[in-house]
Amino acid sequence: MNQRPTTNDQRPNIVLIGFMGSGKTVVGKNLSSILSRPFIDTDSLIEQRQAKTITEIFDQDSEAGFRKLEALMVAEVTGKKNQVISVGAGAVLDPKNADNLKKSGILIYLKTDFSTTYDRIKASKNRPLLAASGSRDDMQALFESRRITYESISDYIVGTMNKSPKEVAEEIIEELRSDGKI
Repeated sequence: MNQRPTTNDQRPNIVLIGFMGSGKTVVGKNLSSILSRPFIDTDSLIEQRQAKTITEIFDQDSEAGFRKLEALMVAEVTGKKNQVISVGAGAVLDPKNADNLKKSGILIYLKTDFSTTYDRIKASKNRPLLAASGSRDDMQALFESRRITYESISDYIVGTMNKSPKEVAEEIIEELRSDGKI
């Protein structure tokens, strides 16, 4: 039986999911560089296209307005293969987004504990749900509720504790290669 060779353009996307501050963007950039694949950050792409920050979109169009833009962006970027994609922390809460991402690639949950995550994001001015939550306890409840979703839909879970972004990227590559996924 003749098998058609797989071109680089047909390799599955590597999709990074996780809570705010988990390292999706910086790990994604490392993966992109090591694997020579394009890097797509859906939040950054939304900001570029809308000429507004995520916070401004939330303020002007509400979270629902942002989620509509996010769904359109996920549908667009999952139409291509061979990319490293970082999605916003809430993107996979929409089952259609999660389905599109799963169909186009391998979902990797970048897992960290809440204290580390909170320390990374607490001073940020660009995280509207952090600003809206009002308290550390509210943020932890959001973290826990999303963690369940991330774990249930991911193909791989990679801890980011006490590792550099490059070490996390190398661990992801090693896992995917050992499983024949890339």
